[in-house]
Amino acid sequence: MINVTRALYGRTQRELCDGPVSTTSCRSSSSLSTVRAYCQGHRTCSVPASNSVFGDPCQGTVKYLEVSYKCIGQSCAECDQICTYANDDTQCFCYAGYIFNENGACDDVNECLRENGGCEHVCTNTEGSFQCSCNPGYLLSDNGFSCDDPCLTARPLYEPHRSTAYITESGGSTVCDGGLEEDWYRFTHVGGTIPTSCVQSYRCGTESPVWLNGEHPTDDTIADRSVCANTGVPGECCTEQYNIQVKRCPTPGHTYYVYKLVSTNYCEAYCAEI
Repeated sequence: MINVTRALYGRTQRELCDGPVSTTSCRSSSSLSTVRAYCQGHRTCSVPASNSVFGDPCQGTVKYLEVSYKCIGQSCAECDQICTYANDDTQCFCYAGYIFNENGACDDVNECLRENGGCEHVCTNTEGSFQCSCNPGYLLSDNGFSCDDPCLTARPLYEPHRSTAYITESGGSTVCDGGLEEDWYRFTHVGGTIPTSCVQSYRCGTESPVWLNGEHPTDDTIADRSVCANTGVPGECCTEQYNIQVKRCPTPGHTYYVYKLVSTNYCEAYCAEI
């Protein structure tokens, strides 16, 4: 492998190379860096001794190229991924997630083979990395490794006025989900489920109640659903729609549901069945 130690493009002697000489104090400041760009770490190289490569440090003078170099061990061309050069030595390295094989090339490391990659549920190997995922019904936590059950982590919503039995006075909405933070929630009052049929206006502590447009899931996976808002338009019970998620949570003697709710438009509010 070539290690360039010195380079001069210009002229410091009259005797070398015939032609016009107006100065012998002529050198291109980019001589070394240019030659290294062509040759450093290679087994062979060719560098044109030309003004088009180095620029013209002294017009009217014929110039030449002098190079000093050493041949040292490994070539960067032999490195599969990363090559470093320091103290006249070249070393090859692999990116994170790779390891040298017996031929000196870099192979992908299957992190999932060791303690499941640290994943609580499912570990999937990828090129140079891996990814954790969760079994159906669970959510990957912020740390990227553990899995959360929304049945256990849902935030409680205890607002009795959300009941479908609660009649809202005109202009007197007490519940408004226009600023609700998107998250998993559990209704911890009354029946604890969003009704699956149209709810008439001025119920649930709001002028515009929101109901589930579909059935609740019957298994324990996380299901995509849509909800509708009844904004009081005659003959229309679904004038606004939102996409939410629902999970069934069976416990001994009781089954409840949790919902990943989103913020609504205006002052609409999610209802809870009595």
